[in-house]
Amino acid sequence: PAKPWNPGPNSVVKLSRNSQSPFRNIFGPGELGLHMPNRGDYDGFGVTLSSIKPDKDQHLFVGFDFRAAGSEAGGNGSWRYYLGHGPGNSAAIELFFTGKDFFRRSADAKETVAPLKIGEWYQVQLNLDLKARTYAGQLLSLGSKTDFAGQFASGWDGTIDYSFIDSYGHLGGV
Repeated sequence: PAKPWNPGPNSVVKLSRNSQSPFRNIFGPGELGLHMPNRGDYDGFGVTLSSIKPDKDQHLFVGFDFRAAGSEAGGNGSWRYYLGHGPGNSAAIELFFTGKDFFRRSADAKETVAPLKIGEWYQVQLNLDLKARTYAGQLLSLGSKTDFAGQFASGWDGTIDYSFIDSYGHLGGV
């Protein structure tokens, strides 16, 4: 995809008019979404966050939309959403999802938050408290809302300058 997105090495990431979220409560309508295949090879894309500035209380607000597009998106593996320092191992936040479930990481524990439905769009809204190293979140669909919260990952180094989604979730496999 075009800048500012950074596809991973050999990643298959396609721009798609069919991958556009229906949500309009945070972001205006877009023209293109990103489609990532369900396969055994690594796939991912990221973005450098050079102008991130928390509010005066050291809170940062993050939102993204996703869906598991079809039943072929099944399998035993999971996708990972990462927010932290660089594309390495200094995550503040890690969230995971399969075609069936949405998970959160709190400190070093990974726990199920809510079931998902294939083909349904979801929106994640996060409120990060950088000082307390905690977050509160909501998982929304057109018909439901699930609240969740957690602590930042224990290895976070205090910097947030990169975000990515990739196929290296907490559950191995496709």
